[in-house]
Amino acid sequence: MSGYGNDNSQYPCSCKDCQIENLREQVNQMRRQGQGQGQGQGQGQGQLQGQLQGQVDKLANIGNPTINIGTDNGLDTSTRASAFRAVSTEDVSVEANEEIKVFYQDQQFDLRGEYRPNRSVFIPRRDGVYLVQGQISFEPENYETNYRARVEIKINGNPYEAADNDFWGTGVEITNAVQVSSILNLEAGDRVEIFMESSIAGTIKANTPGDNTTFFAAARFPSPDR
Repeated sequence: MSGYGNDNSQYPCSCKDCQIENLREQVNQMRRQGQGQGQGQGQGQGQLQGQLQGQVDKLANIGNPTINIGTDNGLDTSTRASAFRAVSTEDVSVEANEEIKVFYQDQQFDLRGEYRPNRSVFIPRRDGVYLVQGQISFEPENYETNYRARVEIKINGNPYEAADNDFWGTGVEITNAVQVSSILNLEAGDRVEIFMESSIAGTIKANTPGDNTTFFAAARFPSPDR
């Protein structure tokens, strides 16, 4: 909590935490003073307390992806939410032991214009902590063969997080869901993509509500910019 560059004696420094602490102390002092004052003075004190508490709430809300919008001297103190979800619209054939990128063409929502459906890449606009999920529904070419399917998150082309599932050939003709999910500390401009690989040939099934779920999604947690 450095006070470098700040000449305002009202706060020990210009950081949000110190301003919140100072305002809270003012509110508490006014509450103590109001206990010994008359009705008219108490009403005035109550209004001023409400104004100060409002400033505390606004400062405490900075950096969080909320819906509420507050302004202070013409400056927007809210933070726009960041989240998207997209699903696959096409069946895609997969060769054995060949890593491929998974495409999610149907963008269901994108709160901040950070997803590129044609390239199936998520590019955050802000630094922060994000939940990233990628899932495929995989149909093996042979239901009698044991196999492993793997889904991976890549950031800027580099492997970052992966998950795989082992399946046993029981002859039951059902698709299998494989998902990777992780909480990641991303920087603005990072390129986040989903890749997959299977030990046997098969098909990534298009998303079908209630049947196959092949999706890519991300959302930003309340987190400070670096």
